[in-house]
Amino acid sequence: MPRGGHGPAPPPIYSKVSILLAMRTSHRLLLRLLHDPSYDFEEVEVVYLDRGAPEDRSTVKGGEIRAIEKGHFIVCVRGKETFIPLHRLLEIRYQGRRMWARAEGGVVRG
Repeated sequence: MPRGGHGPAPPPIYSKVSILLAMRTSHRLLLRLLHDPSYDFEEVEVVYLDRGAPEDRSTVKGGEIRAIEKGHFIVCVRGKETFIPLHRLLEIRYQGRRMWARAEGGVVRG
């Protein structure tokens, strides 16, 4: 029981709500980078969790992203299409500058 005897401690802030917020924010940013004519989508890099890859991360360029859907995006690397769930996104960069990153502890940076 926490100090003061008021019952169990509240759940951490990084609950399902912050995870959904992170996905919506990254999804919205990817769509903007794709559709806004002031950005060149070829200059986008997306880093995502990829179990088994070096450091469990992979990076794709905007030109390798075939579609951005509600809960995932589709990449085509070396002729192979792969569905990547948005919850695996770690970072979005434009021209090498980080525009969005999943924060540690459930708080979205960027």
